[in-house]
Amino acid sequence: MTTTTDTHATVLLAFWHLPFTLADQFVMRALDTSRVGCAIIVRSAFLEGIGRYEQLFSRMPPAAVYQFVERVPMVKGRVDPEAASATAYSWIVWVHGEHDTRQRWIAPCRKRLERAEDYA
Repeated sequence: MTTTTDTHATVLLAFWHLPFTLADQFVMRALDTSRVGCAIIVRSAFLEGIGRYEQLFSRMPPAAVYQFVERVPMVKGRVDPEAASATAYSWIVWVHGEHDTRQRWIAPCRKRLERAEDYA
């Protein structure tokens, strides 16, 4: 989402699913260029690791982590209603000025929210 101010584009809020190995750099760049913050959906394992803690989380703690309680199947390049996954995913949200990270859980919702036309 962008807005134009004085002929310069300003990012209000950036969010995406991105390459796991580049996520740190994407987040730092998004926070440098956004007015509100950024959000990423990543494998929950992204929250682990001393290096990532030292380089990212200790310097720029997220405002919230939203953990999916059911597995979210993500298939590269297509949507597959039969897909299954053993991978846990989380939304991690940074909001400028908010540094006290809150943990929340996303209740099971796939059956309620998916529609047959999503796969057409």
